[in-house]
Amino acid sequence: MAAATTETSYPCLLAGAVLGGGRYVVVREINRGGAAVVYEAVDREMQMAVAIKAVILDVRTRDAQVTRERVEREIKNAAVITHENVIRLLNVFAEGNCLALVLELVRGCDLLELINNSGGMLTESMARHYFLQLVSGVEYLHQRGVCHRDLKPENCMVDLATNQLKIIDLGLSKHMQSARTLGIGTPDYMAPELVLRPSYSLPQTPALGTVMEEEGGAGVAGGAAAPSPASVAGASGDAFASTTATTRGYDASAADVWSMGATLYLMVCGAYPFEDPSQPRNLAATLRNVSQGKYRPLPRHLSAEVGHLLSRMFDPDPTRRITLREIREASWCQQNQNAAAQA
Repeated sequence: MAAATTETSYPCLLAGAVLGGGRYVVVREINRGGAAVVYEAVDREMQMAVAIKAVILDVRTRDAQVTRERVEREIKNAAVITHENVIRLLNVFAEGNCLALVLELVRGCDLLELINNSGGMLTESMARHYFLQLVSGVEYLHQRGVCHRDLKPENCMVDLATNQLKIIDLGLSKHMQSARTLGIGTPDYMAPELVLRPSYSLPQTPALGTVMEEEGGAGVAGGAAAPSPASVAGASGDAFASTTATTRGYDASAADVWSMGATLYLMVCGAYPFEDPSQPRNLAATLRNVSQGKYRPLPRHLSAEVGHLLSRMFDPDPTRRITLREIREASWCQQNQNAAAQA
């Protein structure tokens, strides 16, 4: 690339840097994370603005192979995706020691930033608008045999001009048939079946997701001892992956539904569903609550319909958990369509 890099740093390109044999011109840096740097650029050939995700593939660290596999997986999955609610991969090219993924540019912010900018939570009507788009995008992925495995507000971009939601970051996604033996996700959005370790077995689960006790604040679920952060084993970035070959498999589509439930909860409640308020950001406490499906009480102003939907999405038993088709048919989701039909 036009700027020098080191073994452990990612490219820092200035406006005007030319990439891809002169086809792309960098406008500005959009975001920088542990796995990549994203730039806004102009595609001279197509005369359009794009996003370029630059990833170094030959970094000599323990995460190098993980990074390479994630990028290759993102390319493989994104190449077959064409849906209005999933980010499009437009091109891929090598530039020095980097691989550049040219992606559809979304002018806006991620869903978490939108929530924060809306007073910390969304109205049910606003949440339904974005949630139904999330359902549509995830349903499309699942129909093509691809599960995302890291659904969360930070991986949902919102175009502020059109209010259109787009799912991003397919780096952890995998074809369903090959995703049944490895726990992947971000702790606040992980399904119980992903809280894995050899000596940890899920306790008996209630029929549906269970709200924590309101008396004295949200209580910590009892039962088996929570797995320590180390036992969950970290992957690159903020995702967690079990490295144990003996852990049992899981239904990746059901795990995506759980993560969507946690995303919906954050939208309408403005809080993480399984975080213990008395121990904020305590990973062990969060995972213990996740393992039993015990989430924080819903604010009293929320409708019974959204509460019922969340309880079904938070069923700790993935075989009983609501499906995407059933989510679409849920009364809370139908309200949007009914209102449109009456307009």
